[in-house]
Amino acid sequence: MKNETTTLPGVYTITAGDLGSLFESSGVTANDLSPYAQMTAVAENTNTAELQRLMTSPDGKAIAQLLQAPDLRIRCHAGGSMSQEELYYVLLAAGTAAVLAQFTDSEGRLKLLLFSDWSSFLNWWISLYGTSDTHSYREIFPGRQDLETLVCACHCLDLYRRANLESMLRYEASGQVAITPRDFIVSLKEAILQGDNRWLLPSLINLTPGLKTHKLVLAPEHLDILEDWGFIQKDQNGSGETLTLGKLGITLGTEFASTWMGSVGFEAVALINGQKKVLDRKILMPTAFTTHLVSLEPEHGELKFQHQALDSGHIITLLEQWMGYLKKIAFTTVPPQTVAPEPARFCHQCGAPLRPGRKFCTKCGTLVEH
Repeated sequence: MKNETTTLPGVYTITAGDLGSLFESSGVTANDLSPYAQMTAVAENTNTAELQRLMTSPDGKAIAQLLQAPDLRIRCHAGGSMSQEELYYVLLAAGTAAVLAQFTDSEGRLKLLLFSDWSSFLNWWISLYGTSDTHSYREIFPGRQDLETLVCACHCLDLYRRANLESMLRYEASGQVAITPRDFIVSLKEAILQGDNRWLLPSLINLTPGLKTHKLVLAPEHLDILEDWGFIQKDQNGSGETLTLGKLGITLGTEFASTWMGSVGFEAVALINGQKKVLDRKILMPTAFTTHLVSLEPEHGELKFQHQALDSGHIITLLEQWMGYLKKIAFTTVPPQTVAPEPARFCHQCGAPLRPGRKFCTKCGTLVEH
């Protein structure tokens, strides 16, 4: 886990066994969004010093509420390049501005970070996973495109990175990518199968929640689109067609080969009518030059993506707006249906008020008419 937490307010480290005491004292019923919905009934009751500090602090009740009954859960999966892989949750609930980030450290302890609001969390989070550079790119992938096009683009960048590394080992200038369309697809599938997150394409698939189970349908038009954008170019030679990188592919390939800082995929889930529903999926891929943000959106059973390359200030603004959108969905509840109270009834004989459920008037004894 990232270690820059010592200066943050509201940081607590407890064990999984502490959850029993914490949950029991809160009196809150866990819902299906809780990361610990299934273990609350079997969690041990402990009495560690850190647990006591949490339970006696002003943060204890808010943390227990967010851990047990969040209304919005963001599952984050970080890794890629040479960074360590980590899985954690960001939890929010209606009625409070507080945001809880829940990590698990290398010893299996739970590290709980409570932020006063989404803005304070977001600024801390971007400082860890974004880039401090101030560059925003022109549009690289215009509009909404098939996920398969992004998959092919990421594999192009990995091929450039590999060729670059191999040329360094041979003490040569930067390597050139030259591959047949068939070998391109074969190597792409092998990269996904091997799942090595040190490469861009596997990290996209493995770190973005839900993508590992998504069926990709690759087609020649996905490479045609990349050619139209100047990402690749197709050359004819004596042995047939060969793919090489175009100007845009080389530019982005150089950027990711030398300065890619890893990625973090995240998925927002809410309870809608009692059922868990995925609201949005994104992946953040920062480099030294900019922060690449990819949003995934379902469309007629397929996944489309939108790409933006923005500086940290614009990323924060965008994710502030994103949270406003999520809250409108996750925090909007259907008012409970109430039964209108039965109108007051009076005895037709003496006019005294009638008590509900009684067959006779308690004042004059007259039989109540129904």
